[in-house]
Amino acid sequence: MNGIEELALGSADVAAISGQDIADSILELAYPKFVLSQLYKKVQIPDGHKNVVVPLRPSATINVSQNVVEGTSISLSSYSFTGQTISASKQGIRFEIDNEALESTKRNLMEDLLNEASNEWAKVQEQNAQTVALDLRTESISSWTNGTLGSTTFVPIIAITSVGAGTISWVDYAKGSIALTSSISAGTVSFLYSNMCKNNNQFISVGDAGTLSLWDAFTLRSTLVANSMYPDIVLVNDIDLPTFLYSRDIDANFLVTTKQYTTKENILSGEIGMLFPLKILCSPLVPEGIGVLIDSARLGYNVIKRPLEAVQEDRSEIDSTWYHLWSENSFVVADSFAVGVLVNAKTGQYPATNL
Repeated sequence: MNGIEELALGSADVAAISGQDIADSILELAYPKFVLSQLYKKVQIPDGHKNVVVPLRPSATINVSQNVVEGTSISLSSYSFTGQTISASKQGIRFEIDNEALESTKRNLMEDLLNEASNEWAKVQEQNAQTVALDLRTESISSWTNGTLGSTTFVPIIAITSVGAGTISWVDYAKGSIALTSSISAGTVSFLYSNMCKNNNQFISVGDAGTLSLWDAFTLRSTLVANSMYPDIVLVNDIDLPTFLYSRDIDANFLVTTKQYTTKENILSGEIGMLFPLKILCSPLVPEGIGVLIDSARLGYNVIKRPLEAVQEDRSEIDSTWYHLWSENSFVVADSFAVGVLVNAKTGQYPATNL
């Protein structure tokens, strides 16, 4: 594989860049942005097959016999699991490189193009991983008490996606209440909510609206532990990181940064350090104002039919080179109790409140 620096080429060299060089370079640049998606275990669909069966959360009754008398039998334990058939979803990118554009620009067009492609590629993978991990679904509110107050049972609200009329004053993301600044006769507010966390009741509101704290994370962690999950990851948006690390609940000295790790081998993309048993990962693609707790050992699978591949096409009739990039993969959660979410820490647009 050619390194990124080796692809800093001019128009005369474009034809020498293979399609796989392009694909490999995009993956190399995108890798640090794979934060949530990296937590899924990779499963390869065998050649010649369109899908694969992956095991979901097992049903187990384990009997531990004590004070067993010599010569006696012990109780039988039972264990079973259900499998889910997963097919890979296809994604693609196509771009063309015109020789005239390369010759006329003072910037390195190839480098810019690879950076932009890697950003978008990582965004799609992270959004898909996030949608599956939280089972994100879209709902809306269109009925307003006194023209200003709306409510929903589809909680926790993860993010407001569109406001058809009026201006939002505040949102209680845990209770599903939205207040407008002034009365409207009609209008719709659409939002994303976590159907999985709703069904499992694995979400809480932060103690202080607008502030994500370690105290909140450990409160939610106890809920997951009660369901035999042991979260080792907390995922937050970069904007929420300062309050999470430097809230009143903790001494910053408790944070062990990645630079202080005794071994560097297992540092994850986006990882900044550890607070007690939780690795802290941050990503700008996580919705603002939430914290996601994950038991990474139980999360699920990234089912891959083919990794990112590229084909180069010489379009000499228009003096350009085209690249066609394709991959096939899908994410699936193996254990719905492996994920919990903190909400109501949103500031700025659509600020949170605790009712």
